[in-house]
Amino acid sequence: MAQEDILIPSSGIRDLGAKSTDKSALPQTINQLSLSINSKVSGYFPLVEMQSGRFWYPDPTKTALVYPSQVWRPGKHKVVFLGALENAAGTHDYPHGITITDTTFFIEVYGVANDQAAHKYLPMPYSSATANDVIEVWVEGANIKVKIGKDLSAYTNSFIVLEWLDY
Repeated sequence: MAQEDILIPSSGIRDLGAKSTDKSALPQTINQLSLSINSKVSGYFPLVEMQSGRFWYPDPTKTALVYPSQVWRPGKHKVVFLGALENAAGTHDYPHGITITDTTFFIEVYGVANDQAAHKYLPMPYSSATANDVIEVWVEGANIKVKIGKDLSAYTNSFIVLEWLDY
């Protein structure tokens, strides 16, 4: 679907008070609005699982002959609040609360750590030429893994955004 196909029209709005001989006008408008709204990426990032509004290509392992109604797969996302990062180097676990199955496929894992007192903000994962400044982030089983190389407890407000498919 092209970008211009999902924009809500700002002209050609129908006067619902006027008598119309075109009985399909209102259902067409409602359908166009529904398609447009449902095709938008959600601006909400809650601490619970929700539809992201992003749709991913049909499962390429399923052929049209076996699965004639190939459907786009909806993405889900969730924000996981980590709080303060750890005060020692190592790999630290943070539970994400998502039910992982054999059909779960993570699309995005990213976040930020905030040291609000010093006004420093680190993207996660974080890359650096200095090895102990690197922050690695990945999902493994029931946890988000965050590997740090030094005390980062000054970063007291951090979170990770997860986006995934279940198919």
